Amino acid sequence: MPSPSCWVSSSASSPDSIRSMEGVHMARPHATEETGGTILRKAGSWSTATGVAFVVLGILAIVEPGVAGLAVAILVGWLLILGGMAHLVTAFAGSGAGRVV
Repeated sequence: MPSPSCWVSSSASSPDSIRSMEGVHMARPHATEETGGTILRKAGSWSTATGVAFVVLGILAIVEPGVAGLAVAILVGWLLILGGMAHLVTAFAGSGAGRVV
């Protein structure tokens, strides 16, 4: 562990903090790698599309609460069924049900 004298102090403009950063090299992207701007543009477009979809679904849930409630009930039902099946598989896998029961 480095000694406290080489740690960066809270004031970034002090000469001690500048000296403590000597020898630290930042990685630079290669020409074939995606830059931060490209990644942000891709993530931004997906985030925008997801946000628009959530707003539309939210408006539909407010307009048709019966349909939204039914959709949630069906989703929870399927999650319970799949979770129960997974639990049964893990209960009988390996050393058998004797270990669980």
